[in-house]
Amino acid sequence: MVKQRRKRLNYMPLEKLSIWASAALMGLLYGLEARADSSVNVPLDHWVYAYVERLEAQGRITEVGDGIKPLSRNEIAGFINLVYQSKEITLSAVELGELALLRGEFSNELRPLQDEKAGGEDLWSRLRRGHSLLHYQADEGELFVDLLFRQQTDRFSGRGRVETEMIYRNRVGGIIRGQLGGHIGFRLGFEQVREQGSRDYFFRQALYERWVELPQLKGNLADFHEGTAYLTFDLGPVDVELGKDEVLWGPAPGENLGLSNGAPSFNMIRLKSRLGAFKLVSIAGELRPCPDRPDSPLCGGLADSAATYIINGISRPLDREKYLAAHRLEVALA
Repeated sequence: MVKQRRKRLNYMPLEKLSIWASAALMGLLYGLEARADSSVNVPLDHWVYAYVERLEAQGRITEVGDGIKPLSRNEIAGFINLVYQSKEITLSAVELGELALLRGEFSNELRPLQDEKAGGEDLWSRLRRGHSLLHYQADEGELFVDLLFRQQTDRFSGRGRVETEMIYRNRVGGIIRGQLGGHIGFRLGFEQVREQGSRDYFFRQALYERWVELPQLKGNLADFHEGTAYLTFDLGPVDVELGKDEVLWGPAPGENLGLSNGAPSFNMIRLKSRLGAFKLVSIAGELRPCPDRPDSPLCGGLADSAATYIINGISRPLDREKYLAAHRLEVALA
């Protein structure tokens, strides 16, 4: 027996209404004094967040607003410039070395702040300073290209283990980012990850690597990937992001109050505006549902029964559709 799947139209009236209401609120609240920013975001796993948060926790910099992430490259560059220019902030030798690395990586964003000029360095010198692998500049904008590679090996023992475990994690990928006309930014990123160890992977919970897209479990190894792509627009008092990206709302890097960075990226419309100590962010997004698969026992029975169909005697369960509309106003009082 074959059942025809009925075509359904899905609407998000509340989410759309909330986004437009937030846009009106941002424009009314901040007017033209809010800072416009079309630069792309810094990924949540970048070590610069720990650096900035450490200085903020010690009271050496303020107005970070670290409950809402990710921050844009221009925002990060502003904090780097503040630390570099300040004569009142004392840094250790390690922190000075880290600051030098960050000034190299964010040199393009720091140039307007510090009136720096791009030097004619060779490729190896630019890579050592944290510059992009390829930088193309024209009258219409700029383009940056980078390759990603990471290899990590962990050795685990004790805590009830019968024998020592070895876990190997490899990650490769690439990033293309840039800006057009100073008012439009774009970023495309892709990473392919493989985790392999002395254990067999039967459930997704057994992975040590941060969960991204749905992993493919293959005995003693697991393959998965993550792809993001979005545009950012500078619309005066409001910065708009449209595409697939990641979000973290909360006071801690692990278990968060709000949205955790342990979840994969998702399609979204994000509105952001900031005025001094005030920061307002609104999101309308399409979330990835919990998959009804044997390797995800916690998600069993959560498939959309109304959308599931049978073809050639095989049931084709479809996941439920999930949406998110969220708003967060953050105020740094001290």
